This record gives sequence, structure tokens and C-alpha cells, in this order.
Amino acid sequence: MKKNTVPALSDDEFVELEDLLAGLPEDCGAMSSDEADGYLTGLLLSPEEILPERWMPWIVSAEGKEPQNADEDSLYRLESLLFNRYKEIDHRLSTRTPIDPIILIDDEEPDAGDSLAPFAVGFLRSMELFPALGAVQNKAVGGAVLGILRHLPPELQGDLAETIQGLDSDSPLSTPEESLDDLVACVAEIAEVTRGFTIKE
Repeated sequence: MKKNTVPALSDDEFVELEDLLAGLPEDCGAMSSDEADGYLTGLLLSPEEILPERWMPWIVSAEGKEPQNADEDSLYRLESLLFNRYKEIDHRLSTRTPIDPIILIDDEEPDAGDSLAPFAVGFLRSMELFPALGAVQNKAVGGAVLGILRHLPPELQGDLAETIQGLDSDSPLSTPEESLDDLVACVAEIAEVTRGFTIKE
């Protein structure tokens, strides 16, 4: 019997995804692909199922509206890639496979800021729009969510700023690799509680 698998996006498709998002009209305020990845992950960690027709518009428009003056064929292709990525992340969670976040590196400024910041921004956006995850009363989930949101840029940390500062002081992440491993572990910890998935060691 064949296993039920979900094809992962190819390298070319990841490039295409970013290009299509970047190609939307500037006034749409569309997410970047790494921000969208955090957003999709947040959705899939919610204890409540959120249908695509509810979450998709917020990726292509900051106001959650259908983009005006966007090419219909390009928009259809973009939404197909986003939904495929959504299914891929869901498959990784359900098969206890660590997630593999999209991380965009600026070739001209490879050391500029936290490379996981866009993921954290998208993750926060999912929690703001669909608050079921934030309402989970579980200490482990709360700690793991903070472990993801610690990567937010300072201007978006808000009331969490002091807590994040304390976390960075008590449990510093010294390398990008360590930061990524920690974020992946945080996602696994949330999934274990909210969706009943235990990530393999």
C-alpha cells in the first residue's frame, strides 16, 4: 500500500511563490513568502480548523480583500502554491516530521537582523486574526508561542518586549542554526498539545 504523501514545493516553486507575492500591486501589502510560512504554520497549530477561504485573502492583501488590478492567472497560480505549501506543512505536522521554514537571506546584507523575524511576524498575524491558539490555557503552549514570538522585530513586540528581553538573557540563542532548531522545537511542542501530534526525536 502506498503511503499518503504530499509533494513538497520544489526550489523553483519557492522562487515562483516569492516572485508572485512580490509582483502583486504594492498597495495590497501582501506578505512575503517567509512571512506567509509563519502565518500558515500558526493557522495549522490552531486547535480550530480555519478554512482556506477565511485565511487566504490575508496573505495577498493586508486588508483581507481581493487584490485589485492583479493578473487573474497569476493570482490563481499563487493561491495554488500557497495551498500546496499549507498542505505540506500540515503533512509534516501530522507525520511528526519537523517543519522546514522558508528563510529568505538578503545576498547584499546576509547578517541583517533576525532571519526568523518574518516567520514570527506571520505567526503573530495568524494569532491576531484567528485567536483560538492564543486562547489555549496551557503553560507549555504559552512558552512555545513565546519561543516563536521572541524573533519579532522590536517594533512589533509590544507588551511582550520585557518578557522577550528576559528570555533572550536567560536562554540566549547564539547562532542562526540554534535559533532555527529552537523554533522548530517550539512548533512541535505546540502541535503536541493543540493537535495531538508528537514530533519524532
